[in-house]
Amino acid sequence: MVEIHPLLEWINRGEYKYLGECYSYNGIVIHHPQGGIPYKIGEWIDGKLNFLNDFSSFKQWRESMDDGIKVVDLNSKVLFKSEDGKIQQKKILTDTKDGEVVFEEGYSLIYFDSPLGKLMRFKTEGEKFEFGKINYEIIKIN
Repeated sequence: MVEIHPLLEWINRGEYKYLGECYSYNGIVIHHPQGGIPYKIGEWIDGKLNFLNDFSSFKQWRESMDDGIKVVDLNSKVLFKSEDGKIQQKKILTDTKDGEVVFEEGYSLIYFDSPLGKLMRFKTEGEKFEFGKINYEIIKIN
């Protein structure tokens, strides 16, 4: 890939919305390294691409060793807690529906398209979200 063009907007796994060229898109740019944790490398604001960490082009970012900012995505291991510290959860976002709760390294599986999964999607460490009238903060993403 030589440049990033927002021709398609990701909606869901295998589902995209066609935007077309010169679309005044607003949204984050996520890099998905093979076998690694996805991370945010920039953001589109009114059709203009702004890279994190003062990169001026996709080529400049690609040639760097920059890891960007980790985001919650499919298969992420997420640790989050309530603002008052009374509730702490460890979840792995998955796209497979399993009838029973499975624990892996203290993390329980949660469906990526569940209400909670959708609230955490693309959040970064330190970001907050509300679920069931309780405010939570993302503590760690693995």
